[in-house]
Amino acid sequence: MTSGYAAATPHTSKGVILLLSCTAQFMVVLDVAIVNVALPSIQRDLGIGQSTLPWIVVAYGLMLTTAAGANASTSPARSP
Repeated sequence: MTSGYAAATPHTSKGVILLLSCTAQFMVVLDVAIVNVALPSIQRDLGIGQSTLPWIVVAYGLMLTTAAGANASTSPARSP
């Protein structure tokens, strides 16, 4: 009985993994850049001080990392 996954050559799967990793890294950088652009509006709307703004960026980065880890841990494991 097959597992339902198509057999891929090692070269193809390494290329796909590299492409997905690069895309994910780009999305993280883009998301953090968007948060940095939005910081003045966040500061004005929430009425917080300048010293609190770095904590917002750190908290957002940790949230992204936690979400990615949770997503990776819930995906089904594939055995070769």
